[in-house]
Amino acid sequence: MEVKFLILGAGPAGLTFANQLQESREKSFLVLEKEKWGGGLCRSVYNNGPFDIGGGHFLDVKNKKVLDYLFHFMPHAEWNTFERNSQIFIHNQYINSPIESNISPLYNFFYK
Repeated sequence: MEVKFLILGAGPAGLTFANQLQESREKSFLVLEKEKWGGGLCRSVYNNGPFDIGGGHFLDVKNKKVLDYLFHFMPHAEWNTFERNSQIFIHNQYINSPIESNISPLYNFFYK
């Protein structure tokens, strides 16, 4: 089989690129995924509740254009969404995760 575009991985980037090709009427492409399910680091499995494989806060976005693009593929009502209270215990204190968005509590530890 010969294709113009070979896309390695059915994660967010691979699927977005495939979608852009399809919307531009390009038909000569193939998406290959080594895992049983697509989604890459933006997927969850269930083991006594949801467990994020990699990018747990990938969809934690505020930008309306990004959300509109995502929900263009599947209505919001069909998504599995979960409320999470993720924290990291560091220097004898809990800091909300993702740490890059909640770094201010560490200020006093480093700059006292």
